[in-house]
Amino acid sequence: ASGQVTTPFSFFAGVAAKGYSAEQVLERLARGGMPFVSVGGGFCGGKRVIPKKDGTQELPPCLGQLQCNPGDCKQAIVTQQHAPHWQAIYSQNSKRAEDPQMAHAKRHFQNAADKALVVLKDLGVGPE
Repeated sequence: ASGQVTTPFSFFAGVAAKGYSAEQVLERLARGGMPFVSVGGGFCGGKRVIPKKDGTQELPPCLGQLQCNPGDCKQAIVTQQHAPHWQAIYSQNSKRAEDPQMAHAKRHFQNAADKALVVLKDLGVGPE
């Protein structure tokens, strides 16, 4: 109503941008004036503090690239271009979860592999 152009990614709550190229996502974000940065596993909205509807604020998870996914962060946008990154996360963590020398951390590695698999399924690609 105020003449502001709203695009699918002007405001988002974590997006697995299935079918969108990185260029298309960047173009839409730029059109909407959204700050963003590539962080390997996706694009980040770049906010250090995220305002919530109730007036409080939350910090983004930003504990590494694994946290930059739509399931964990409202600022995350993961595109088809990022699929190989998530396939590598899945593969590496699945192998570590099955490694007898890593038995003490099996649950940690399995959780990381499971998160990667969710992102891959949202993108419509397999773990291979």
